[in-house]
Amino acid sequence: MIDPELTLAAGAQPQFDYADPTAARATIARLGATLAERRYWKDLEDAVSYQDVTIPNAEDGRLIPIRIYTPNSAATPRGAIVFYHGGGFMVGDLNVEHFRCLMWAQATGAVLVSCDYRLSPEHRYPAAVDDCMGCYLWVRASAADLKVDPARIVVAGVSAGGNLAASVSLLCRDHGIPPACLQMLIYPALDDRMTSQSMNTHTDQPGWRRIDTQHMWAHYLGPDVRDTQVYAAPARAGDVSGLPPAYVMTAELDPLRDEAIDYALCLMAAGVPVDLRNFSGAFHGFDVVKESRLSQYALDEQVFAINRAMANAGVAQPEGLEAKTSLQKVEA
Repeated sequence: MIDPELTLAAGAQPQFDYADPTAARATIARLGATLAERRYWKDLEDAVSYQDVTIPNAEDGRLIPIRIYTPNSAATPRGAIVFYHGGGFMVGDLNVEHFRCLMWAQATGAVLVSCDYRLSPEHRYPAAVDDCMGCYLWVRASAADLKVDPARIVVAGVSAGGNLAASVSLLCRDHGIPPACLQMLIYPALDDRMTSQSMNTHTDQPGWRRIDTQHMWAHYLGPDVRDTQVYAAPARAGDVSGLPPAYVMTAELDPLRDEAIDYALCLMAAGVPVDLRNFSGAFHGFDVVKESRLSQYALDEQVFAINRAMANAGVAQPEGLEAKTSLQKVEA
């Protein structure tokens, strides 16, 4: 049963036909742009500065759009959050999770870097993973300019972004790259096989449906996929030892619930520290419903997990330094 305070929001959830990602993308982009233009989160925007820039991908030099959020009152050096938005690898941009990014930056005092990775089906796997890994590597390489402690970098994502955060964590381990101090996986999409109980019972819920998942994997992997790599679907990883600590959040009524829980249990069995939290009465994307106490509880818990990981990984923050970057703003 849906939590009573989420009932109204559940009925108002838009349903998109992800068979046509272009149309869904345009609608979501217009909504995000409207909210940003109206400064819907003015109080947070007054507390956090942000700028849109492009960075080069170290692999091929291709430019990746990012948004850098810097709390106005935070001390340095501070931690950093590398964030990947959701949208089934098909939709989403730098505006779609603007509220969460503002809130996390303000509440944690960390610099947050949101990555506008390439979308499918125009850019299938591994394009999004390449961009997200490039963004993570750039934050590590730019730690001094960003005034952040490289030991206190969190990699985080929601839905498809949770997949990308898990994939970046696997890539770092497998290529000897210094890991994040926490991988934060918020109702992540991890398994292209779609065989879990929740995937077969919660087929038509608010926020995300089984048919949306089918379109997601078809667009992301393409029609000719034969052997899905673990960096595309981390649930296929046979060895998850040596990965960074994880916070995994799921929602009871989400078709993606069980694959995320299974992945968290695999991490635990491999000796990886894991905080696993399932929210009863909640659906996919519930935690940005402003009117719900359950949503606020979930967001507060996310902030606690980030702060805890950074405190355990880093050193105390000295006072009085303002973070700056040498990057140029993207021309309009």
